[in-house]
This record gives sequence, structure tokens and C-alpha cells, in this order.
Amino acid sequence: MHASNVKTVKAHWLFAMALLISLCGICATAKHSSVVPYPKGYRRWTFIKTMVVGPQSPFFQSGGGMHHIYANQVAMRGYAEGRFRDGSIFVFDLLGTVEKVGTIGAGARTRIDVMLKNSQRCSSTGGWCFERFMGDGQTPALTEAHRKLCYGCHQRASAQGLVFSKFRN
Repeated sequence: MHASNVKTVKAHWLFAMALLISLCGICATAKHSSVVPYPKGYRRWTFIKTMVVGPQSPFFQSGGGMHHIYANQVAMRGYAEGRFRDGSIFVFDLLGTVEKVGTIGAGARTRIDVMLKNSQRCSSTGGWCFERFMGDGQTPALTEAHRKLCYGCHQRASAQGLVFSKFRN
């Protein structure tokens, strides 16, 4: 191989390696940009409670339907200890309702809201990270402004560690 060809091959190889390294950095950043991943398997966690928000509620427009709340094992220890530790996760599963002959049942999923305790990464929101997944999708949907609204609302439950739901034995 001619000396100038060797230099060209080396230059292309170095450029390709630099590009690969920079792309890996971008991929790693993108992978970690969402603090709250989709909570796979959450329906196997501990069921906390169900409530139905009907048309008479002022919250019906934004959150009407059947709400199921689930907690992972770390969150369950938090109920017992009176303090939710990092790794606690709550899932708020919002479903539409279907009424048939006076019986109300669960309809299609509207959204899943998730709270994940991570004191280091979410220190500006009381240590809780917030996310939403629309319908049956697994793509994060909240903006930073929406996350701050979540935190603002949950501050009303500051005496319970920003958690509204209570576990009933």
C-alpha cells in the first residue's frame, strides 16, 4: 500500500472511531434523559386502591374515570416506616369507564402517571420524579413545566411524604 493511502486509511479509521465514540455518548445521554422509565409489570405490584372520578367532580375533565394505584415493594416499606426511600415507585393507572345495565367497569387506558423517589436526580421536586405515559404507550409525555405542576399539587400531601394515597390493610 502506498504511504499516502495508509495515511488516508488511518485518518478515516480515526474519524470513524471518533464518530462512534461521540454517538455512543449521545445514545447514553438519550437513554438516561428520562429519569422515570415505563413501569413494566406494575400490575403485579401491591394494589393500593381504586377510585372513580365521575362527571360531578371538578377533576372530571382532566382525570375522569377509574383510577387504580399500585406501589412497588420499596414504596410498601415506606408506608410501614412512615418515610418513602429512594426507589419507591407509585403508578396511577387511569382508565375510562364503561357502564352496562347499571354496572360500571374499566374501559380503555387513558394514561399512566408514575412517581419515582430519587432524591439526587429530582431534588428540586421534593425528591420525587414525575412522568406520564399516554394510553398504552411507553413514551414519556410530560414537559418540565408539567412535572413542576405535579410537584406543586403533591405538596398538599407533604405530611405524608408527598404521597396522597394511604394503604388500607
